[in-house]
Amino acid sequence: MRSIDADLTSGSRVPFRLALGAGTRRDQRDAGRSATRSRANTLRAELETPIAAPFGAAVSAQRRSTRDEATGARVLQDLASTRLRAEWKPAGLSGSLQVERTGEAENRRIRTLTFVVPGVAATTPRGTSSAPETTTCCWS
Repeated sequence: MRSIDADLTSGSRVPFRLALGAGTRRDQRDAGRSATRSRANTLRAELETPIAAPFGAAVSAQRRSTRDEATGARVLQDLASTRLRAEWKPAGLSGSLQVERTGEAENRRIRTLTFVVPGVAATTPRGTSSAPETTTCCWS
């Protein structure tokens, strides 16, 4: 496994905290008869209100794209998170709420089934005949 990541964060002079990041990771596994290699690229961002405020929020998002280097298949993974917080110091009360949303998508896969009828000639759009006749149907 090889991995490299980079993050850029706003400094302490800015009241809001902003963070941006990117990374790439390459995995290689050997399971006896089969070996797999994959590469994952990740992008992330986060924005958070000042910690000292009585009310606050934080929003973060991450997208990871993983590609199998042998087959070319790609998987996208998304993660979004929202956190809300409140504090009332005189009464000693505090609360928080966090909501996460995830999603995953793969390449669209199309299967093609072709029927070949021997001995029957088909006509092309130009009017010439070609043999054998084929019929194709698709589904996903």
